[in-house]
Amino acid sequence: MIDVISLIQTTLDTELQSIPLRSYWKRRPEVDNDPNPDEYIVYTVDEHEPDDGADGGILIYRSYAVIRYFCRDSWITDAASISLIRSHMDAIRDALTACGFDVSSSWQDVGDVDGISFETFVLNAEYVEVDRDDS
Repeated sequence: MIDVISLIQTTLDTELQSIPLRSYWKRRPEVDNDPNPDEYIVYTVDEHEPDDGADGGILIYRSYAVIRYFCRDSWITDAASISLIRSHMDAIRDALTACGFDVSSSWQDVGDVDGISFETFVLNAEYVEVDRDDS
């Protein structure tokens, strides 16, 4: 089975390197030498929930990821800044889709949920893996 956490981390690190936009599993470290301290990603994963077939055998495994994109709220000032933020959100979504995630939902703006002057946008993604074990 695929390590979904590693898949997300590697994909986002590779595809978003040019922005630069860092991603973290579960939480952002307190001390970080982030080259872009004004935006970052935190993701969580609920891994490998099996779906059984009619005969009781596992047919597929589903993994659900929640992607949280944070950007400093002072960035959101005009149409140009909103366009830049949306382009970064599109890059995140495109990277996940390219590596096999189903991203059928849209980004949700949930505001400054942590009271840290960062806007938070949330995206849900699903990864489905077919059980290839023929035993």
